[in-house]
Amino acid sequence: MFVKKYEVESLEEGLKQIRKELGPQALILGTQKKKSGLLGKALIEITVAYEQKEEKKPQTLDPKMLEKVFPHRKTGVVHGQEKTDRKTASRNSKYVEILDEPSGRTSPSPKRRNPFELEFIRLGISPAMSKELGLKLLRDYPEAPEDGVSSEKFKCEVLGQRLKTMDWNDLQAHSNWALVGTAGAGKTTSVVKLALMLKQQRKQVSMSSLDNRKVVSGIEMNQYSRMLRVPLKKFDEARGQGINLVDTPSLRLDHPDSNWSLVKKLETVPTSIFLCLEGSLRFAEMMRTIDYAQTLFPIKAIFITKMDLVTQAGFLVDLVQQSRLPICALSQSQSLQELIKLPTPRSLSQIVLHRGETP
Repeated sequence: MFVKKYEVESLEEGLKQIRKELGPQALILGTQKKKSGLLGKALIEITVAYEQKEEKKPQTLDPKMLEKVFPHRKTGVVHGQEKTDRKTASRNSKYVEILDEPSGRTSPSPKRRNPFELEFIRLGISPAMSKELGLKLLRDYPEAPEDGVSSEKFKCEVLGQRLKTMDWNDLQAHSNWALVGTAGAGKTTSVVKLALMLKQQRKQVSMSSLDNRKVVSGIEMNQYSRMLRVPLKKFDEARGQGINLVDTPSLRLDHPDSNWSLVKKLETVPTSIFLCLEGSLRFAEMMRTIDYAQTLFPIKAIFITKMDLVTQAGFLVDLVQQSRLPICALSQSQSLQELIKLPTPRSLSQIVLHRGETP
């Protein structure tokens, strides 16, 4: 028997507290009023007698009962077999070891991230093409290191397989080369550079102009003709006399009908048509020009101009893949001092890796 005292403000509150803590079997021995604290607050002191509760012991299973139900867990005997160790039991086909279930689902191992994908994106190549190039690099060249420097030759080979250029030996069989493009694409400058290049190769070359929209076009072509000592001929009169380079008026993307006169003019004489594109344009604008030009002419190849303004040459990969056209030449500047470069797939891939700079 134990005795405990409670000090409460009311008898009803004290009885509830006693019943909650000691249960209904507690015996109240007495109550009295008393004051406590400086203010003399009235309290009721309740004296209670109670017996200590017996702690319930956790129920345990009878070991003999466990041996009857699971004999192999206690005695190592299964259906009359003698006790065996783990090594012997693992070799015995009749012995089944019960394993605990896994605590949770095992998460799948993370996929290996392509280490070259981000490097191709930094070169200006689209994310989809960068992913494809990175996977091909890992698949075809597993020995390629991932430091980004010594793996340049492997990247060059992968890029070279995606880039397409034009064989100039096959092109020289054609007598007329016409350069078309939008305003400011560098058509006239490219014609002059091509004339200078062919003359240095000791080819018979002449120039023609179909640009009747600009007043100074004829005067400008006459000055170039005298400076380069290349004859300036009419388009219809230059057949069978070497290679004739044709300057054309600018394509009007907003007024398609104004381009039909040029289309009909070029159809009168077999002509190899090249499309001049500024390398500094946005890729979407380049593709818009290519798609429109292909509806007018049988474009043979792409001539990239103003490459000196390009900081990321990765667009060349996407340009070849989406247009399905080869790149025939690169012009580093509008200045005539910078001659035209005739690239190969390997040299184009090196230009892409050097972010537009010629290696």
